Amino acid sequence: MNKRVIFPLLLLIMLVSASCQGSPTVSDPISAENFLDLALSATGSVLPYSRLVWAADSRAIIAADIASAQLLDGATLETQASVTYSGDAYDFGAVPDGKSAALTTDGQKVTAIDIASGEERTVVDAGGYIGGFDFSPNGSRLLTVSQEELAVTVWDVDSGEEVTTLTGFMTAAPVYDAGFGSGGDHVVWISRGTLQISDIESGFMSDTFGHEDFVTAWALSHDGKYLATAAAGTVQGHFVPQVLVWDTAGGEPRMLMNDDNSYEALAFCPHTHLLAIAQDEMITLINLDAFDKPTELSFPGGQITALEFSPDGRALAAANADGIIKTWRIP
Repeated sequence: MNKRVIFPLLLLIMLVSASCQGSPTVSDPISAENFLDLALSATGSVLPYSRLVWAADSRAIIAADIASAQLLDGATLETQASVTYSGDAYDFGAVPDGKSAALTTDGQKVTAIDIASGEERTVVDAGGYIGGFDFSPNGSRLLTVSQEELAVTVWDVDSGEEVTTLTGFMTAAPVYDAGFGSGGDHVVWISRGTLQISDIESGFMSDTFGHEDFVTAWALSHDGKYLATAAAGTVQGHFVPQVLVWDTAGGEPRMLMNDDNSYEALAFCPHTHLLAIAQDEMITLINLDAFDKPTELSFPGGQITALEFSPDGRALAAANADGIIKTWRIP
């Protein structure tokens, strides 16, 4: 046989063999053009009411609660490792490194725990009491919420050094919290029914976004254009849970949904204006740029309690009160 024929034939055999052995596939990014095609991808098990944190590379999910954490494969949702904390956590979450849970036990230091080995390390020592913390989606920054003044400090995770301290939140309430927007460039402050947004680079603080009742969930788009909030309010004379979307540049909010049952989680898909809304056993996705036909994803069982898109925008993960976790992808 001619050598020019043999080599392509061998290459073809190798490719077919690799395919038969189950080579990994990569789904398309979720977009305004294809989000109606989302389909169930995997199902797994976590502890009820866990917080979900995707790894920055989207290959793993950490499900954390007040006493323990699990490391899940991002594609199959199989549990890879788990850890139980040695002390009670004042606040907890996960480092987006795909291997570490995060918590504070003394109210001052944020500690990372390697879920596989149990090894602990201090990420940041705030030097004062903190009410909470949050990691940016890419894992490069950490914010801590001061309990001693109305201030949020942003830290560099690699060096542990302070990047900036943000102030200016206008609220009379003594209890407040803060978290990163989905793009990592903004900090959202929240106290009861009042929210404000800080631009980390400039320190600019937005006007307040006020609600009639406590805000139960919020999400800020990657570019800071849209703020979505869930809170009860008056609709045609009835006080009901509702989802509002605010153009952060100004103007009145637009009501997306209202119902007798509360909305427990909101999330923006990275690099898009697709908003996911969780209520009871249903997830609704809406394109805020066009407000065209939404899609619904059914999640039978307990109430959905957590909702997060992967950083690469290729998967949506949700967990419910029964401890079931699912992901959806574009087939």
